[in-house]
Amino acid sequence: MGRAMRLAALAGISLLVPGCFFLLLLAPKTTADALPDRPDKAVYVKRCSTCHALIEPRSYRHRLGEIIDRYVDKKIISVRDKESLIGYLATFPDNNGRMLPLPTPTPTPGPTAAPEESPQASPPAGTATPSAPAS
Repeated sequence: MGRAMRLAALAGISLLVPGCFFLLLLAPKTTADALPDRPDKAVYVKRCSTCHALIEPRSYRHRLGEIIDRYVDKKIISVRDKESLIGYLATFPDNNGRMLPLPTPTPTPGPTAAPEESPQASPPAGTATPSAPAS
């Protein structure tokens, strides 16, 4: 019985792996001219067509942030390009009309602002302060 189970598992895996590649090859492709003119279209066309055929943005079913982060880690695209790509792909609903799930932006540490003075701060030196009425 153990041998039959191993053979069944091996057969399942041997069908699954080519199936994934087959689905990738069947993903709807597009051209730069067929894409709607929206902000950051040029970044999508330039960066994504460098490595592969342009995939129709409505067909994304992957974890978009992980895919784009992989290209950032390999220094294929910059962080600025990452933000542009996510912004462009966010404008497309999927084939069912739902908006694509987008990664949550990573907060970037910025300079800390100096605390503002409160409006109740003491008046500058040399100015008269109203005195309380004597009783």
